[in-house]
Amino acid sequence: MHARTPRRLVAALVVPGLLLVAPVAAASQAQRATVAGIVRAPAGEPVAGVAVRSDGAATATAADGRYQLDGLATGRHEVAFLPPAQYESTTAQVSLAEGEREQLDVVLTAAALPLVRLAGDGREETAVLASRAGFAEGARSVVIAAAGAFPDALAAAPLAAREGGPLLLVSRRTATAVLAEVARLGAERAVIVGAVGAVPVIVQAELERAGLQVRRIAGDGRFDTAALIAREVGAPGGEAVVASGGSFADALAAAPLAAAQGMPILLTARDALPADTEAALAALGVSRTLVVGGTQAVSETVAAGLPGPRRVAGADRYATAAALAALLLERGGSPSTVAVSTGRNYPDALAAGPLVATTRGPLLLVDGANPWIADPAYEFLAAHFAEVTQVLVLGGEAAVAPATASRVERPASAPDRPAGGGQ
Repeated sequence: MHARTPRRLVAALVVPGLLLVAPVAAASQAQRATVAGIVRAPAGEPVAGVAVRSDGAATATAADGRYQLDGLATGRHEVAFLPPAQYESTTAQVSLAEGEREQLDVVLTAAALPLVRLAGDGREETAVLASRAGFAEGARSVVIAAAGAFPDALAAAPLAAREGGPLLLVSRRTATAVLAEVARLGAERAVIVGAVGAVPVIVQAELERAGLQVRRIAGDGRFDTAALIAREVGAPGGEAVVASGGSFADALAAAPLAAAQGMPILLTARDALPADTEAALAALGVSRTLVVGGTQAVSETVAAGLPGPRRVAGADRYATAAALAALLLERGGSPSTVAVSTGRNYPDALAAGPLVATTRGPLLLVDGANPWIADPAYEFLAAHFAEVTQVLVLGGEAAVAPATASRVERPASAPDRPAGGGQ
């Protein structure tokens, strides 16, 4: 009895177990299914690095946007797509039958950046709004430049940063909004850049009546004025920016970098370095020069004659601005606050340099009318999407149209191409 009982018990335990386990394993094997597909951006290009999850299974999209989830049970599933920051997360439903491979393609929605538009009734008021945004706690000094001409103001951003205050714009008289901003700031000093033909004597008198100590920096022309400003800014790091004095875009885009790093901005003609610029470079002991813009702005001959030249240039003004933004980040800047302005005109962007210099942020240029132009600006915003906490658009809708502002806000979006093909 004792020798037989264990055999019976073992048989009774093992055999039923085998009968039960085999059907479960077979059913489990039969219920497995697969879901696969491609994840695309709004413009249609594939998106890599999207986390894809469903019922414990997980994968990520490859460089071609493809993914595959294996081993899913039959039935209805919710598939979650968790993309990079510039896209919104999303989910999709899929029903799977035994052994089935279901195709599930997804087009992502572009996520939005926090956008603030700084737009006054005119260029003077827009500069005031920039001052309020950058100097909410006030400033002891302001820099004043002409609203109707760009040359003197191009070199003024590093001076404003050194003075620790904003750049404000004036016309033939000091606008009421400008005087009110000077009072709000609690400013005690004003530095006017430009001769009386650009900033009239009456403006100086109005500022003095407001209680400010006023001085003027003015040369015989744009190159001399920039050189005089540069001598005040100094070049403590031995580096200066040289840009075209005949157009505004390159010097505007360089202003945040120069202001943040204490570099002067000097101006040049395309084919000849002005004597005033050359003398300032020597007097400041400049050993390295950032040449901003392509050879159509500053010729190879001029660049070669500068101390330690390094050219920063893109295919156009928008690409040059994006290259300067990237260089700023390389040198310790931050994409937390990004200023954006039209590359078609200068007034709104003039105040941007001192504004974003307070956060060591860049200025990007866009085409104010056409969101299909200036791809480098949108690519920069998309690449740094997770780091950007605020985008400041300078100028009203006449300067930066709603369609352009919308793409700034959602740089990974695909706006409707205008009639005629856009670019």
